[in-house]
Amino acid sequence: MSQFVKICELSDIPDGELYHTVINDSRIVLANINGTVHASSGVCTHDDADLGMLNDDRIVCPVHLSQFDMKSGEALNLPATDPLLIFEVKIEDSSVLIKI
Repeated sequence: MSQFVKICELSDIPDGELYHTVINDSRIVLANINGTVHASSGVCTHDDADLGMLNDDRIVCPVHLSQFDMKSGEALNLPATDPLLIFEVKIEDSSVLIKI
């Protein structure tokens, strides 16, 4: 059964920034893109490296520079071909929650 879990406060993720967390041993990253928060798995599907750079609405793997669309999870260039897992996000008051 899936449920929403509080991750952080909205103020913890300034516009254009990332927020990394671990839930149930899974690495997750949240990105504030133009005031909208998106959440995905936090590791590259090609190399299991932590995703760590945000470029507009794309998150970039620092190892081989694969890029993923933070809104859809789609892998946008090689060597990654598999998409990221995307989580539903909702904001309640000033809290950021994701559905797991």
